[in-house]
Amino acid sequence: MLLLARLEHETRAYHRDADQPWLGLLSHEVTRSRYAAQLARAYGLAAPLENAQALTRQLTVSITGRAHARLLAHDLFALDYGSLRYLPHAEIPAFTNVVTAAGWLYAIERSARLYPMIAGHVLERLPHLSNACSFLDDPRAELRWSRIGAALENIAHTPLMASQIVESAHVAFRSITAWYAAHVELRQAV
Repeated sequence: MLLLARLEHETRAYHRDADQPWLGLLSHEVTRSRYAAQLARAYGLAAPLENAQALTRQLTVSITGRAHARLLAHDLFALDYGSLRYLPHAEIPAFTNVVTAAGWLYAIERSARLYPMIAGHVLERLPHLSNACSFLDDPRAELRWSRIGAALENIAHTPLMASQIVESAHVAFRSITAWYAAHVELRQAV
């Protein structure tokens, strides 16, 4: 898990900004509308990211084992959010190789360790939303994180590949934080 520790260390400058949209749901003023808006923002990242992963050669199987876009869509549907077709989507082209995809995987999955805590808080404040927390309610988050670390180690066959994964993670974090900054609040589709 040396690569995971390296990624944590070398990308720490981005962590606060990448986590903030999720941590914002921990306030006492969390509302159904704020929760839905954050899920919509996350969907706008997850759907194109999963498309980019699907188009990446050598990445034949999802490393995460979790379909983020599908789970987010389920929760948004449960919230009667409206059509997802009109939501803005991040522009994420197909990755040139599995190493690039691995850096993005780390960046997008890093916050997942927070999701069970956030789900608990949201459900404590808004218990009627229990059918709309399938994305956040991930009892296997720690196990998945461990598997992601192992997968990253398997992908990084050389020191150069490990450095390329770190650089890709930097690019991903810059894109993720720019996405969240540009889409501070998404209005519910009509």
